[in-house]
Amino acid sequence: MEPLEFTGYADLGEDSSSKTDFKKRQMSCYVKDLPKDEIPDSLKDDGKPKARRMSCVQMLKKDKEDESLVNYKNNLLGDLGAIEEEAPAEVEVFSIEFVCQDREEGNIALNFREDEEMKKAEEFVLKEGAMFNIRITFKVHNDIVYGLKFANIVKKLKITAQKEEHVMGTFAPTKDAHVFNLPEAYAPEGFFQRGSYKGKAMLIDSDGMVHLQFKYPFKISKKW
Repeated sequence: MEPLEFTGYADLGEDSSSKTDFKKRQMSCYVKDLPKDEIPDSLKDDGKPKARRMSCVQMLKKDKEDESLVNYKNNLLGDLGAIEEEAPAEVEVFSIEFVCQDREEGNIALNFREDEEMKKAEEFVLKEGAMFNIRITFKVHNDIVYGLKFANIVKKLKITAQKEEHVMGTFAPTKDAHVFNLPEAYAPEGFFQRGSYKGKAMLIDSDGMVHLQFKYPFKISKKW
């Protein structure tokens, strides 16, 4: 299976050269920049950037005379020696997998590239009625990311077949990548459910930042 592309709607503007490379690839933007029908229901009235929170570095500097409190914060936040105080939280996605228990070939891995055309990405197949879950491997840079959630839209023949959100949580920047497993789900089954679909998934935090958006075509079939 050929890797799938990132896609999105952010206008990088004149300062695009200053943006982190993976943010360009992941098409980071604000919720307000998304098409209205793609904005998660929980954020429809809350799509504007919020005031900046206290950064990790600021948290560590606060009450620095209290050694026990400093040790507690270090244990909670981890090793933050390389963090820049003014840099906002960034989420770098390494992989997204469809974990399929009964697929002989193993899990379906969605790899990412910077192709311009969706047609260069091949469909993958989900067997009707099969149980699966989505596994996301990512790393947080610079600062804490608050209220990260996975938002997913699936369409068939341009009609929305599914729209869902899953709260992942709040994550501090660490040297090691985070691995998060979404709840188990079942592929739809039946004659009318088979066929080709187009999905779009996003990672969005509670501050209205879309850290990742990508499209993935797939097919529901009788067999893997």
